[in-house]
Amino acid sequence: MKNLIVDANFPRTLDERVYHLGIKAGEVANRIVTVGAPSRAERIATYLDPSPRPFVLNTERGFLTITGRYKGTPVSIVGAIVVPKASIAVNRNYDFDFVNDSTEQEDPYKISKAVQADAELSTALNATFERSRKSDVQSQIVSGTLNASTDSFYSSQGRITSFPDHNADIIDKLKAAHSDLATFEMETFHLFHLAASWPTHKRPSQVATPPISSRPADLTIAEPGLPAHQAKQAVPPDVSTSAPDGHVLVPQPRIRAAAAQMVFAARGSRDFITPEQVETLENWTAVAVLDTLVSFEIDSERLHAEAGSVWEMKG
Repeated sequence: MKNLIVDANFPRTLDERVYHLGIKAGEVANRIVTVGAPSRAERIATYLDPSPRPFVLNTERGFLTITGRYKGTPVSIVGAIVVPKASIAVNRNYDFDFVNDSTEQEDPYKISKAVQADAELSTALNATFERSRKSDVQSQIVSGTLNASTDSFYSSQGRITSFPDHNADIIDKLKAAHSDLATFEMETFHLFHLAASWPTHKRPSQVATPPISSRPADLTIAEPGLPAHQAKQAVPPDVSTSAPDGHVLVPQPRIRAAAAQMVFAARGSRDFITPEQVETLENWTAVAVLDTLVSFEIDSERLHAEAGSVWEMKG
């Protein structure tokens, strides 16, 4: 039986699960590691504490969420090491005529302004990498560089295909405009931008009640599943801006974002690292990122409620 979806503006099921992601309050911790592959999320999850048993949720849309504790602190994992100071977005210009030889002055790719990482969190992450490097890790740690997040793995990153992408000089143009550019990937800019866009001042309340629809959403929750009493627990008026007791937090909460990127390929030489090097980097990165998150202080009243959560300690 499909789940009934309510609120077309912010789609959720009747039990408050967010459409596509499948998660609800009490299943995602304040400290979150976001990765680009499910296998990497599962590798990081092997470092979580055995108790309580990590909560695992898979949705039909391919979203994986793992929540547990690391050294006693609640953490969620969502689906060379470079710690960028900022990121830009590189997007294909869909108004450009890619098929015909165009004489128009418009560029085939649009490049955004840079968005900064959280300086304190980024510095802490870099320091943890330096401190946790083992003797068998040969990769260097590059920090203080610029990252570019693209809207495609191929055209916007300068890879040449059979399509007329007009991208042969895109890397040269980017490096000419940003001499500190070091990495390409597809997520960091968007996380930095969302964090920078989160308002820290009081926002006007929105009380409009949207219509109910019947769109389906499937998800699979691995053991241990939800505590039985959670379904009956009242949800705060706005879990993103309220303390566990429901009062509105002042000042407003903020989102802090930093990134660490494993370098798998060198675009200039076309070299790619070995599977053994990938495993070494993933293990090193997993511990360094988790250690950074749990050592980063968050005021207790700004932590999500433990009672009824999937990381609640029993007995």
